[in-house]
Amino acid sequence: MKSDPVYQQLQETLWRRPLTAQEAAARRAYLAQHPELQADAAAEAALSAILAQQPSAAMPSNFTARVLRVVAAERQSSPPGWRSAWRRWRPRLAIAATVLATGWVVQQQRLKHQQQALALAAQEMIRTPALTDPQTLADFEIIRQLPQPTVVADEKLLALSDELLALTP
Repeated sequence: MKSDPVYQQLQETLWRRPLTAQEAAARRAYLAQHPELQADAAAEAALSAILAQQPSAAMPSNFTARVLRVVAAERQSSPPGWRSAWRRWRPRLAIAATVLATGWVVQQQRLKHQQQALALAAQEMIRTPALTDPQTLADFEIIRQLPQPTVVADEKLLALSDELLALTP
């Protein structure tokens, strides 16, 4: 039950200052509902009262100067140099190197695949007898002068295609 945020807020307020009448009433009502916490609550209240009676520690007059002296000493002991920059940039450089290496490997594989495909196409072209026969190229002009065939559309097939397209949703 100590995880109740309202009760926890009241406890933290009690640590810092005495509770107002409304806050004290809310705390008493909560403790009435949870009697298992009353012993802990009484101990907390007694400890807070004892600590409130203690005098506050005086801050030394040269506190700021002492803090600034310690900060300056820390800065001088470890000046920002290439080692600190290296520690900061090392993970970024490692990631960049990994990305570049991966990209290079992928590019090399892609080039290798293209070269293999080109080599297979060249072998296939060499094996084709029509292109290796010089007589085929000699008759090229005669073949080019042949009349072009006329294409006639099949009306029945076109009508059937239109009917099938009309049936599909």
